[in-house]
Amino acid sequence: MKTLIIKKGNHYSTFYTFLKFFPWIAINKNELKITIEITPEMISVSTEKDCIKDSNKIFGLNKDLFSHHHKDSFRISYITHPKGTLNGIDYDCVQFVEYDYINSVRISNELTGYYKVGDIAVINHKLPYTIKIGRKLFPYHGGTCVAKHDIILKCKIEYL
Repeated sequence: MKTLIIKKGNHYSTFYTFLKFFPWIAINKNELKITIEITPEMISVSTEKDCIKDSNKIFGLNKDLFSHHHKDSFRISYITHPKGTLNGIDYDCVQFVEYDYINSVRISNELTGYYKVGDIAVINHKLPYTIKIGRKLFPYHGGTCVAKHDIILKCKIEYL
């Protein structure tokens, strides 16, 4: 698995700097298998009201090289459920969300299940289109808030 780090106070991972120069991928595929190890750092506890439901992006693909990432793309992200918020169960967990943008319309599909620290999540996603030459979209923490501490992501991407 590849380890990516989003430093405290940032939105993007350190790997993102590299991807700005080499963001494309030629795959001619329409299905992905994403394996993610749930690390303690993924549990980002925030007391700021606007940050609680932020969706933290792990990976995504644009359908082509040049379109905006909100036009035709796929993303896998997670939402943190801090200690004590899941039906009164006393543990921290994350829930994954996968979604596609098709012609600038976001189509969401919330995944079932909750994953605790140490769990391995395997997510298969069939794209609604075939990506011949696409653009990678790598980790982005939050939407509203930056990382409150270093976030360590461990994931493996396979194209099927």
